[in-house]
Amino acid sequence: TVTLPRLKSMIAGSIPGFLDVAANLNAPEMREDNVISRAMSAGRSVLMFGDETWLRLFPTGFKRSDGTTAFFVLDTEEVDHNVTRHVLPELARDDWD
Repeated sequence: TVTLPRLKSMIAGSIPGFLDVAANLNAPEMREDNVISRAMSAGRSVLMFGDETWLRLFPTGFKRSDGTTAFFVLDTEEVDHNVTRHVLPELARDDWD
């Protein structure tokens, strides 16, 4: 999959390189300037439910999280189910931004 390069482009606004594709299976913590780190620095509470690549990029970046492996390309529903089961309970809470 090419999840890591896409996330890095979206979050940091940078163009992914070949090494990002190669590191996709073992994503290192993101050190570049990015929107998640800026939100944390500003005291915001961010939640993440979905692809576990986010948790590898930002291991301490989320108030609450539940990552699901998206490595198995044929399983197109597991990440969606993970997100869906958390949506309504989280919308009822007011401790996140």
